[in-house]
Amino acid sequence: MSGGNASDTQAADLVQLAEHRALAELEEAWLALAEQVTEAPLEPFIRAAEIVASQQEQPLAATLLLLLAPGLRQAGRWAELLRVLRLAAGWGARGEEVRAELVGCLRRLHAGRPGLEAYLERSGLTGTRPLLEALAELERFLGFPVGQHVFHAAGWGVGRVVEVVPHTGELVVDFEERRGHRIPIEGAVQFLERLPADDIRALCFSEPERLRRLAAEEPAELIRLCVRSRGGSAPLAQVKNELLGRVVAPGEWSRFWARARRVLIHDPHVHLGTGSRPTITLRESALSFAEQIVEELAALREPGQAVPVVRRFLRELDSGSAAIAPAAIGQVAEAARACLAAATRRPLRGERAGAAWELGELLRELQARAAAGEAGSRPAASGGVPPAVAARGGSPGELVGMLLGVRDARARERLARETAARDPEGWQEAFVAALAEAPREAFGPLAALLAERAPEALGAALMRLVTAADPHPEAFLALARAILQEGTLAELPGAPSRALVLERLLALVDKLERRRAGGGGVPNLRPQVRALLEPEQYAVVRRYFEEASPQAAQHLYARIMASHALDDEVREAARAVVARRFPDLLRSGGEWFWEDGRVYATRAGIARQQQALHVLKSERMSEVARAIGQAAAFGDLSENAEFTAALEERDRLVARIERMHKELEQAVPLEEVEVPVEYVAPGTEVTVRDEAGAVQRLRILGPWDVDESAGIISYTAPLAAGLLGRRPGELAEIRLPDGAVRRLRIERIERAV
Repeated sequence: MSGGNASDTQAADLVQLAEHRALAELEEAWLALAEQVTEAPLEPFIRAAEIVASQQEQPLAATLLLLLAPGLRQAGRWAELLRVLRLAAGWGARGEEVRAELVGCLRRLHAGRPGLEAYLERSGLTGTRPLLEALAELERFLGFPVGQHVFHAAGWGVGRVVEVVPHTGELVVDFEERRGHRIPIEGAVQFLERLPADDIRALCFSEPERLRRLAAEEPAELIRLCVRSRGGSAPLAQVKNELLGRVVAPGEWSRFWARARRVLIHDPHVHLGTGSRPTITLRESALSFAEQIVEELAALREPGQAVPVVRRFLRELDSGSAAIAPAAIGQVAEAARACLAAATRRPLRGERAGAAWELGELLRELQARAAAGEAGSRPAASGGVPPAVAARGGSPGELVGMLLGVRDARARERLARETAARDPEGWQEAFVAALAEAPREAFGPLAALLAERAPEALGAALMRLVTAADPHPEAFLALARAILQEGTLAELPGAPSRALVLERLLALVDKLERRRAGGGGVPNLRPQVRALLEPEQYAVVRRYFEEASPQAAQHLYARIMASHALDDEVREAARAVVARRFPDLLRSGGEWFWEDGRVYATRAGIARQQQALHVLKSERMSEVARAIGQAAAFGDLSENAEFTAALEERDRLVARIERMHKELEQAVPLEEVEVPVEYVAPGTEVTVRDEAGAVQRLRILGPWDVDESAGIISYTAPLAAGLLGRRPGELAEIRLPDGAVRRLRIERIERAV
């Protein structure tokens, strides 16, 4: 009948006859069509029978369906025949003929299935058990084919059926901790949960390596997969429980979730709940970009959280990549307004006030865009902000806090100008006072406006900051970066010179390092100082010694050599310039061999440094490249802090690799040097005695050989530098970076390589 529309129409007429309760006509038409069911679609027959059964004519419905059995059997349509027989049995069909028909159909449908005969017997289908009960039991038995994943909640965990014993129907299951376990089929039905193939528990069991690759490369996709296997919605705690320890190492969870969350929060197919333990839900249809932004804003109450969301929306408008109607822009503006209103219910202070001011600015722009009636237009913002978030001066700390609360650099500059405009009489004094405690983000706009309108006042303020007995570390670093690295502010009248800033910076970091050694929560500025000095092969340090007088060079060189807060690379950069410009500073009765600008270390130390260089080039550079790619995916690169940080890390890494290359080119194995034993030199082992009579043995080797636990120190370290060139019997008085003085007498010198 599938070959002609007339036959299909006749089968469909069965439904109309059943609906009109024309049972006599229905039986007649049914008999006429039943002989042709071998090719006809089954659905009209089933639908008509269901209607008849719903009219309290179930025996008739069962009889009609059984008339289809010969044709379906002849056509080999076993799955459809099973459906017909099941329905007929449910509507009262009884007798051995129906039971035999069912058994025969099942044998053909599951031909070759291991354990089928055992299942037919144990289910009662070949016995006298009621048909529907027996059939339901058989279907439960058949739900455990080879390859089926299962879960045993009482302790065996996840497993997979690997074999069905043909004669008994027993399952052989490989569990996580127990392989080859045999289970009677009745026990499997009672105690084992069947897992879909895409259930996260099944995937953790069968495809752990694939999931680990996803965790490393596409963490958001792994989260989606996990939530999908939980019906499309799952609390984060449940997702974590599924993945932790199996796919994600315990110590990596925070980093893994942070990476996944950055992607999921922008996924229009995902709803990410609020709070630290959100529920993750997969949407059936994706939200529009504007709807997604509105949903994100609706979950926020802090302006600092809302600002980047609104900026992302505005960047999308500017890009023109999606058509966004003015009404949708208005909805985003309303959501931003509600967030701002919620924030202003509490007093706004410091960074919250700055963030609220910035959100107010963005709200004005959104409202102007919506009013313009065209998403691509860029009318000027109407200016001003609501009084609750107006710029204000206040205390220096309040002003700094507001500037720090503003994420965008250009917006910080506008806030500084607006603050000055609101207080034309007192802004200069307020800005100078704030400058003394302003980190980099706030220091820039404060200094820029002062440099433009009050350069002398700024120069004097910078000099006070540099010469203060205990300057604010973050403000000093911002000043040092502006003068030493960026080259700005150095020419202001009354401003400190580059040389003075560098000298005071090294003094400050040494002081903080001594305080840090004593505890008390002192900030660690070493990484920031290194980032400031490191670019262009420590050009800041080299420039100082190129321009310094002999006396100034001697003073700073001694400080650098004695500093514990600086790396060996800084000392080597200084040593190279001093060796060329002021060789007398390095001589003590003649130039020592280790002061020729080369790097001395053992062969093992050189090999370690070569391996470290290989790791930087082959692994760390790849990691940084991936980080740049991931950060670039987050949006506008001009306001992307993660992208900027990744680029800075790449630049530092490139500079470090170049420096290591040059150092290795200058490396000399100590094993190839005629190491003297009449005085302390690199490659010697020296026995010293302190004032208390304690004896210590020190092996003085290269910067890549250091192992303090084994008594191996670098010849560039402050302690070793104070011993170099001294002979047995001499007393060395060595001032260490922490201010302590050690007096050591040379007892014995031996070759160490």
